[in-house]
Amino acid sequence: MPWKTLLLSSALLLSACATNNPEPTVTPEMLTQELSQTEQNIITQCTEMNGVLLEQNKRLQDLEHAVVRASNKKVVVAPVAAPKCPKPKVNANIDGKTIVGDEEWVLITPPKVKLLARVDTGAAVSSIHATDIVEFERDGDKWVKFNIAHADGSDPVLVESKVIRTAEVKKASAEEFDKRPVVRLNIKLGPLSEEAEFNLKDRGHMTYPVLLGREFLKDITLVDTGKKQIHTEYKPKK
Repeated sequence: MPWKTLLLSSALLLSACATNNPEPTVTPEMLTQELSQTEQNIITQCTEMNGVLLEQNKRLQDLEHAVVRASNKKVVVAPVAAPKCPKPKVNANIDGKTIVGDEEWVLITPPKVKLLARVDTGAAVSSIHATDIVEFERDGDKWVKFNIAHADGSDPVLVESKVIRTAEVKKASAEEFDKRPVVRLNIKLGPLSEEAEFNLKDRGHMTYPVLLGREFLKDITLVDTGKKQIHTEYKPKK
């Protein structure tokens, strides 16, 4: 019976096909749930990214504002001072003698006044401008009091000193001699500090209140008539 055999074979084949067909693993509900979760994750990530972008935009704006403020702010750069070059030293000493010009600033003590002096090798004695000269006696000795004016024009200073002698100086315009009291005063000129004799004379009409003569200059100075104010230690500060 061939047809029975054919029916039996067909039945067996259909049974095998039914057994090998797997059941579906993803249901529509599961797919919907998965899609919903994915969509939620995307929304969450987009929200976080938007927050990051907003923060970056805020920082960028702050940076732009800072740049604008910096560009508008005036920047003051302190000038760099050029290094001060030391003044060249003047060779003002030869064979132990101090070189002086034909005019020098000196300090006279007393009364510690700074005056401009004329250096004159043609004059024997030194002279200083004095006013209100009054001679008197003290303990049997001759004394003199007089005023010395400052170079800056401030009030004159009264000085009293013992008279060591009287000098007779020939007047330039006549054959007569001018008698002047001579006193000892301390004088500083550059590195020199000496006691010198000065005759007292009203030199208000002359250019220099002090004249330095040979008695002071000899043995300690060399005069360079081509120079002026080689020593400025006692030049008044303006």
